[in-house]
Amino acid sequence: MSAILVYLGVRHDLSTVVRRRGTIWSYRRGHVDEYYERVLAGDLMLSGTDGFLVCHIPSLHDPELLPSGRHVIQAMVFAPYDDRPVWEARREAIKEQIIDRVESLVPGLRRWIDVAHVAVPPTLVKYTSNYRGALYGWASTCDQVGPFKLPEKTPIEGLYL
Repeated sequence: MSAILVYLGVRHDLSTVVRRRGTIWSYRRGHVDEYYERVLAGDLMLSGTDGFLVCHIPSLHDPELLPSGRHVIQAMVFAPYDDRPVWEARREAIKEQIIDRVESLVPGLRRWIDVAHVAVPPTLVKYTSNYRGALYGWASTCDQVGPFKLPEKTPIEGLYL
């Protein structure tokens, strides 16, 4: 499974409007397994503000990340893989729908956004080389986990996994 990520630079002290400071996983439509299955079947499921969203505001945890009164928001929805031209045609609409979802958690958000960047599944391929933009990387199979996992430190000096 891949994802669409929206990164927002905000000029407002969000600590005055955000009630929850941890990573928020929001899905008000049912069981998350049903959502995963639909995305894996190719359904982006972006309609409405009650859809799936993962939202994190790291600058609420570490105020040193940005100047006072500034914050960064990371918002994510899962997505099926498709080629870049398909996403480019929908990029702005998708960004707006995801911002709508974030604004349901951060009232007034739109008037404070300075910058918004969108990463689509091909962007994840570009920066990670993960197959079809796989969000969580390569498959963890039984012969790769637990006592069989690769060591953190390698025989190559300075190379860590």
